Amino acid sequence: MSLKDLQLNNIMIAGLYRNVLVAPENDTDARPRQTAKEQLSVREQAVHDTQEISKSTANNVLQQTIAETENISQPVMAQDGKNAREAGRETENILQEADRQTANISQPAGEQAENKMEKNEAEPIRFLGNNHSHILILASDTQHAFLPEEHLALLIKMLEACKLNTGDTAIVNLATRPLTYPQLKDQLRPQKALFFGVGPDAIKMPVESALFHIGSFDDCLYVCAPSLGELNGNFAEAKALKARLWTSLQQLFLQKNPVPDA
Repeated sequence: MSLKDLQLNNIMIAGLYRNVLVAPENDTDARPRQTAKEQLSVREQAVHDTQEISKSTANNVLQQTIAETENISQPVMAQDGKNAREAGRETENILQEADRQTANISQPAGEQAENKMEKNEAEPIRFLGNNHSHILILASDTQHAFLPEEHLALLIKMLEACKLNTGDTAIVNLATRPLTYPQLKDQLRPQKALFFGVGPDAIKMPVESALFHIGSFDDCLYVCAPSLGELNGNFAEAKALKARLWTSLQQLFLQKNPVPDA
């Protein structure tokens, strides 16, 4: 019931009130005039009735308003609950995805290093030559894939003096990829090795690295020498170094059964 309906009822009640208190002129003869006390009693009763009707009407309006509010609130509350559940599920999915990504990324440092090492060991070793005689030649040059042309030319002369060529060797540049002796042994199977400018410790080979000394490790004979850059040249110091190296190379390659130095 609206407020407009409430106003109409008050008007109607006011009309009734006038009819009760004021006697029509044509009824003067029909019934005696009401006394002042009776008029006061009727007036009070009319006021009481008006108040009761107003209270009843206001109560009905209030109940209707409450009912309408509840009807509106219920769908809103239901929608809010649905949205909250959907938001909760979405948050849970995000957290689960973050956990999966974290598990993939946050491997222990030891495991990451181990995986990297395994991958490095599995990759084929790049070398120059054909490794026919399983002669390993190790050097380190950061500017070239293997060796500069002048250093390679000097090495070829040394091999030819020993009745060998690059096809008998596997020339490896340690500057392009760090390697260990187990890796080299697994892929290249060296029987003899020459170290130019690097020592056995460069490939984690636990042996001494005295220059021009013929050593032996794991059935592999080896000789350590200065870098090819130090050996290349016609000045006196380079010639002296090459002479000492030539003595070691003769023992290593030209003797029928070379033996390591005592």
